[in-house]
Amino acid sequence: MKRFFVLGILMFGLAGFGLMSGCSDDDNPTGTQLGDTSSIQFQYIDSTLGENMFDEFGQSIDLSFELLSSHLGTSFAGSKDHPFMALQGDDENIIINSIDSWEFTNDFWWVFTFDATIADGDDYTFLSGTDSVQLLLGTSPLESYEGELNFDAIKARAHINGTNNDDFEIGAHHRMDASVEEVGSDSIITISGTTRDTLDFSVSDGQGECDILLSQWLDFDNLEILVQTGVDDDCPQDGSITATFTIDLSCIGGDNPGPLEQLDIEGTWTISAVINDNGTVTITYTDGTTTWQVTEEIDCGGQG
Repeated sequence: MKRFFVLGILMFGLAGFGLMSGCSDDDNPTGTQLGDTSSIQFQYIDSTLGENMFDEFGQSIDLSFELLSSHLGTSFAGSKDHPFMALQGDDENIIINSIDSWEFTNDFWWVFTFDATIADGDDYTFLSGTDSVQLLLGTSPLESYEGELNFDAIKARAHINGTNNDDFEIGAHHRMDASVEEVGSDSIITISGTTRDTLDFSVSDGQGECDILLSQWLDFDNLEILVQTGVDDDCPQDGSITATFTIDLSCIGGDNPGPLEQLDIEGTWTISAVINDNGTVTITYTDGTTTWQVTEEIDCGGQG
């Protein structure tokens, strides 16, 4: 799982609108008119919003574990081999700059006020806020964090503001619960929760410039992730994600006008992703008047 919050939107290849994959489904679940999946507006929404929905949960858990590791140090031994670690991003590096305050509450929550940097290649995001995290064994929270820890569930609650070196502002509120079940040598992680993010930025590809104001709300409903021994990528197996995006995007062409100048998207979109039994995911998009539906193979399971 890569990218922190909605960094995938900023890092999306702006000239790559023709890279739409998957097939259109003739079903029209909402009664609205069917949309053209080759339209530049749909391809932007699919590439920047639809494909990044699966990143949110791992990113929240990433931060919580980094805060625990930074604060507890060697007393957090054993966690690096935990199945939850498979959710961590391959590219990004979370640097805890400071923990300004911390508390271990009477009901066994760690509460951190912090300052951190997310490094992803040449891209840097600077975060500050509060993160509350609780580790559990079964339904019982851990009361001691000494020695090697034995836990099979985590609760994380984050309230964060941030900026990026590409000059955008972000606000985030994440509430995630995750548990792990061992199945032979593999593990299944089940995730439920909600995330709310806002993003305000401008981006240019040399052929045009876009101003974007985005608010997104995601609900994760018993999303099951298979973590296999010796396999690099964790793989969604079951469950669903529903997202509501309110977007105000307008673009103007540059000296060499390209696809960006055609983009003008305003309004509220609803996106639902359902994991199918055959290794595919069906994603349904609607803007209130038009519905698009694509079914794509889930790209996971590469050998380590």
